[in-house]
Amino acid sequence: MIPGWSACATRPVPGEAYRVNAENDGELLYDDVGLTNGIGFSPDGRRVYHSDSLRSHVIVHDVVDGTCRNRQVLARMPSGAPDWLAVDEHGCLWVAAYGDDPPPGERQAMRRGRRRV
Repeated sequence: MIPGWSACATRPVPGEAYRVNAENDGELLYDDVGLTNGIGFSPDGRRVYHSDSLRSHVIVHDVVDGTCRNRQVLARMPSGAPDWLAVDEHGCLWVAAYGDDPPPGERQAMRRGRRRV
């Protein structure tokens, strides 16, 4: 299980993501998250995606030997904030946007390489 945590206050305090093992021991995976709003893994388990609504972006880490490395901002929301995410069986990342108001019938897509985010 990988819970995320973020303090909600007048002045936001960055939160963390932890892994909790079968013995209920918590291990910090990474920190400096504004507001957790979705965590997902690639189908092969080699990448973890994390939507941060406060900062309006999605971050990604490589998962190597159970640790998170090579943190990158994968995508920034042009408007609104990421509101949950899902990774499908093909490894495509789907991100909903809160507060985004595109014209009727129009979907916004951010491109990163060949994948749509």
